[in-house]
Amino acid sequence: MVQSGISKEEEYWKLSVYIGTKTLIRLCTQFRICNQTVHLWLK
Repeated sequence: MVQSGISKEEEYWKLSVYIGTKTLIRLCTQFRICNQTVHLWLK
């Protein structure tokens, strides 16, 4: 029971890290696109 609990926590942690990374990448790409748009507008 203890081992399964540990593996479950590990799974949740890996999943949260995976989701966090995907969200960060998505935010970074959106921010980059917004940055390019702002630069175009400033020109």
